[in-house]
Amino acid sequence: MVRTLFALGSCLPGALFCAPPLPSQKQIAAIDYTMPDLSKLSDSKRALAVEQLALKIRAFSGCAEKGVLASELLGAADDVPDNVLAEVATTYAEALRGCPGEYDNAYLELARLLRGSHISASPGDPRLAAALGKVDAEDREIEGANFTLADMQGKSWTLKNLRGKVVLLNFWFMGCPPCVHEIPALDALYDQFRGKGLVILAVAGDDDATALRSFLSAHGVSYPVLLDSGRKVTERFHVVGVPRNMVFDRSGKLTAQVIGSRTQKQFAQMLGRAGLH
Repeated sequence: MVRTLFALGSCLPGALFCAPPLPSQKQIAAIDYTMPDLSKLSDSKRALAVEQLALKIRAFSGCAEKGVLASELLGAADDVPDNVLAEVATTYAEALRGCPGEYDNAYLELARLLRGSHISASPGDPRLAAALGKVDAEDREIEGANFTLADMQGKSWTLKNLRGKVVLLNFWFMGCPPCVHEIPALDALYDQFRGKGLVILAVAGDDDATALRSFLSAHGVSYPVLLDSGRKVTERFHVVGVPRNMVFDRSGKLTAQVIGSRTQKQFAQMLGRAGLH
């Protein structure tokens, strides 16, 4: 979420993008009120609701108001199909275009969504192009990065020693509800594909080892969980929000990554991009 960022921003003086009609406080409140209830809907109804909200927000003007709503919708749009994510991304891109320079972090959030989901939005926006370039540079650093961490049983795992395998890195921590929500899907995929060369490594940052062992036992997590004390690996892989999932193919190429919770079907699609079916 970037509510504070947008709330502090202001539209460029005289910019046509920031001209009326602005959403009323009643309209903003109505959309804000709808967002928390999206998680209670079935998959098909949630996807439809997210798409309708994206189109409704897109009809507004005003950098701050439209941007807040678009960012919040992005945060609430986990587990929706890519075509719906594309609508949210387009709305977010339109909200950002023409806004002041302090919105650069929001552009990075959008760029990570676009690259991770293999969708596009707002061609011709130089600030989005710059953000995409920065994300691409980060991805090259990630592909070249390595680590050695021990799992909760004391076994060491070195990323580059896993060439020949498809690797899914799952950055998470116990106090993150969307992270916990993903565990059954990851467990099911691990059971389905481990015989075909899938390795899932969950990287937990700064969790207490004793509490983490108890948590993993209670949730029956079957894949290795690595403790990243001090978050050095988390930082090296440019993780700024969790859950963050990265998939590397058998040659070590980063083929997919997403921020936010995903369903088993969406994870399977990510693995498919690495050649695992």
